[in-house]
Amino acid sequence: MIKRSVRNTVRAIYVHACGYCGLTETDAGAELTIDHFRPLDKDGTNDLDNLVYACAACNQFKSTAWSLIDSPVLHPLHEKIQSHMVERDDGMLEGLTDAGVRHIDTLHLNRPPLVLRRQNQQVLKTVLEQNADALVRLARLERSLDRLTRAVLKSVLEDKPRRM
Repeated sequence: MIKRSVRNTVRAIYVHACGYCGLTETDAGAELTIDHFRPLDKDGTNDLDNLVYACAACNQFKSTAWSLIDSPVLHPLHEKIQSHMVERDDGMLEGLTDAGVRHIDTLHLNRPPLVLRRQNQQVLKTVLEQNADALVRLARLERSLDRLTRAVLKSVLEDKPRRM
């Protein structure tokens, strides 16, 4: 049994998201599980270094898949996962290395709900970028309008004494 304080530390290390697929507690609607990267029955320990915050699906797919020679799964904190796989425009993950391919396959990281989640994140990112660009343009327009307003007011004020 893992102490609650250790569990909370692991949750914080992984920012309340699955270390393997990125699913958050908010997405799952519940706390996630603690995975022993190296299983206890393969001489794994309860040390923080061996604990990964994982969604139930990734934990189940990983299960006890372990090999001292060729681990089927990359450790989320010890491996540069982005050098082993890439997210395509269609939301699918593509392995760049044999280890990346094994990682994706073992954890079923291209399962439809995760692909849809990544597609939605891509759309959200695009919308947020467009919104940021629109806000920059709006700020520029407001500055231009402010300058024009000041110029018109100045012109009106300069014309007033002549009318008297």
